[in-house]
Amino acid sequence: MRTIYFLRGLPASGKSFWIKENNLSPYTISSDEIRLMYASPVIDNDGNYSISQKYDKKVWNLIFNLLEEKMGRGEFIIVDATHYRDSSLREYKKLINYYRYRPFVVDFTNIELNTILNRNQQRESYKIVPEQVIYKMHKVLEQNNNEIYPKLSPKAAIEQLNKSLIFDFNHYEKVIIFGDIHGCFTPLNHYFQENPFSENNAYIFLGDYVDRGIEHHQTFELLLSIYHLKNVLVLEGNHERWLRFYAEDDEQSFARIKSKTFLEKTAPELKNLDKKDLRQFCRALAQMAYFSFAGKEYFASHGGVGCLPHLFINTQQYINGVGGYEDTEQLYNAWEKNTADNCVLIHGHRNTENLPAQVRSRCYNLCSEIEYGDSLRVLEISRKGEEIKEYRNPIYDKNLPKKLRVIKNNRVLSDNELLNQLNLSPLIIKKSFDNGIISYNFSRDAFYKKEWNNLTCRARGLFIFEDRVICRSYNKFFNWYERKETSDEELEKNLCFPVRAYRKENGFLAMVSVFNNELLVCSKSTISGTFVGYINNFLERLSEDTRKAIFNYCQKNNVSFVFECVDIANDPHIVQYQKPHLYLLDIVQNDFEFKKIPYEELIKIAEECNLEYKKLEKEFNSWKELNSYKNKLEESLNLQKREWSEGLVLEDKNGFMLKYKNPNYRLWKQLRSVLERLQTDKQVTVNNFSQQAQEVIKLMQNLKVENKLNGLKITDIQNIYWNS
Repeated sequence: MRTIYFLRGLPASGKSFWIKENNLSPYTISSDEIRLMYASPVIDNDGNYSISQKYDKKVWNLIFNLLEEKMGRGEFIIVDATHYRDSSLREYKKLINYYRYRPFVVDFTNIELNTILNRNQQRESYKIVPEQVIYKMHKVLEQNNNEIYPKLSPKAAIEQLNKSLIFDFNHYEKVIIFGDIHGCFTPLNHYFQENPFSENNAYIFLGDYVDRGIEHHQTFELLLSIYHLKNVLVLEGNHERWLRFYAEDDEQSFARIKSKTFLEKTAPELKNLDKKDLRQFCRALAQMAYFSFAGKEYFASHGGVGCLPHLFINTQQYINGVGGYEDTEQLYNAWEKNTADNCVLIHGHRNTENLPAQVRSRCYNLCSEIEYGDSLRVLEISRKGEEIKEYRNPIYDKNLPKKLRVIKNNRVLSDNELLNQLNLSPLIIKKSFDNGIISYNFSRDAFYKKEWNNLTCRARGLFIFEDRVICRSYNKFFNWYERKETSDEELEKNLCFPVRAYRKENGFLAMVSVFNNELLVCSKSTISGTFVGYINNFLERLSEDTRKAIFNYCQKNNVSFVFECVDIANDPHIVQYQKPHLYLLDIVQNDFEFKKIPYEELIKIAEECNLEYKKLEKEFNSWKELNSYKNKLEESLNLQKREWSEGLVLEDKNGFMLKYKNPNYRLWKQLRSVLERLQTDKQVTVNNFSQQAQEVIKLMQNLKVENKLNGLKITDIQNIYWNS
């Protein structure tokens, strides 16, 4: 919940003890603890240890950064600091207003000064504050102890945390709850034509008022006419974040809109509405409704949680729901386990299994694909019981893509179904990160057992936040001869010419996009670790103008820059380079379907950003021309040759891709395996190697006899061989 407690009181007034006693440490940002992260206790002139105040500017910068992170998710927060000046509390107002938080001051200022001085002397030595400092703070506090935010005693603050936030709706005749609307006015209007609006009823809307539908203007004319009434409650859905940025009516907020659908479809339909009215609508959005009616309790939110509400549940979980997007079965099980028999759950947002509106005796799912011509789901609750009404939407964009992906039982999967399959597949590795990002990649079993299908090929380096792609690289593609579809016979039959051949560099893949208004750097299936550090080193060596250009293009177009990193110091491979390189390979749309910009546009962007980019080696207009070129490359094997590439990436007119590995590269890769075996005292069979390769192996064997082999890389062996 969007609630924040600011503790206020002198050192030793009991703030930290109150936090510990009530098990509130997981929700607390402590200024002293962060000071200790910056610097260990220091010794003063009298030989006493104390907490250093030297880095206070950095400490408070970090505190405010942490607050933004937590407030962005709508978490319950406690700030543990003295706050003895009114001005220190006022500094939070901008964040409170922007993130729509309810602030409270938990007041520890009524503790007697002598008590504080005595407690201070009993603290751990490094926590003891000089008495003259406490006297000074006490004097300032007496002059500043104004009510900046509502005050709570420590006891009242705990009572508020444990209080059930339930409202009594029994004075209404009915409670009427609407599922996701998505800019579809016609079915909503149909309901009110049949059931005229009445002050005797309570109306709750579950969120997702925008995107995908084509009647946004009419939808908001209706909503703006009723949302402020005392018997109407509008909840927040995940799509409303774009509406909020749009309504702020400034360039910085508008730049935060990452939804192409909102920018291209929704915003034009809203343009004739007053943005001030939309801002006021957004400020009225609540996150949940918990009420009693006709002998039952009802809990409604956009995404659904599996327990009754309290302040410790963060706002994003009310909006997006607990668990994964597809985890509705677990949600209903948790609700039935955690709540009494008279408690009913109502939610929208997610319905990957196309469930009916009433999925359990105490669980309702009001999400349907209304924007694709399905129905608006409405739950009417009267003293006679609960009734579902559905209103078909006849007005929708017939060309709206459902983003259909993977074939299953002669049926294509939507994005949500694809995510469900990714989460369930034993061949897919899923990683979750603290910032809510989830990555997918094929498993080792999939790789070694060659379990390649539409799912495992698409999962490669896919990064998701909530239900959208925020960064990605290529789908898995294969070497010439590696699979049936890349055999000569199949290629001759299926390649669509012209076919372009790009030089394949010998490094590792890096992906860069924008997330939370910052560059997001990814390697393979992670956003952290050694290789991400290497990529960041490359980015830091780029000019500020280049980094800014990458950021702006990614943010504006919702794409990922895919690079090949050649790091000769930290990650040398088989091909030798004279200096490190960062090659721009492609710019890929952040979408479940793999799409990238044309090469000609890539060149233009790379040159504007001052980036190296992949080289087009050759273009082929027929199979005969391509196959002849490949055969010549096969005959070019020569281990004495010092300049060669890893090979080629081939791409036909329809976007089909495959790799061709240079024969020199393939052989040196085999020799690297021989080197590793010799270094670990394993047996090596040389009979199947060519004469040149046997010369290299003999060289390595001699170095081993001379105890000079350990620690050498294959690039070292190349240099010794070439210079021998």
